[in-house]
Amino acid sequence: MKRLLERSFVVEAAAERVWAELVEAERWPRWARHLRSVQVTPPGPIGAASSATLRLTNHTTATVSVTEFQDGRRFRWEGSFLWLGLGYDHLVTTDETGRVSVTVQRHRSRRQHDRGPLCQHLRPQPGPRDPPTAGPPAIT
Repeated sequence: MKRLLERSFVVEAAAERVWAELVEAERWPRWARHLRSVQVTPPGPIGAASSATLRLTNHTTATVSVTEFQDGRRFRWEGSFLWLGLGYDHLVTTDETGRVSVTVQRHRSRRQHDRGPLCQHLRPQPGPRDPPTAGPPAIT
């Protein structure tokens, strides 16, 4: 997986409070201006069996499912955005001085999500270490 983005920031709150806010994804649009809405299934805080639909302010939609979950510390979800497979890691840490940080990493996932005939043609060509895939070749 290729890391596309990493953001870390210090939060002036207890780690338990930060985690509680982080797993309430339906409330993210209050502080994440790029999100119009988030719908979590099943409703409630994010957990090991959660999935979500994120509607962005640019009128695109991303669908994600939790693939890893460590309560109080970390969750990862993977899904599709347009034709790309993406993974998002969310991590809450406390350093030796008690300072709490949140880190979000975005990765390119090996999973591809087909979103119609055109997007099937827009997929990047597999690299030399990628397993062969079936389907139409990429447009060159």
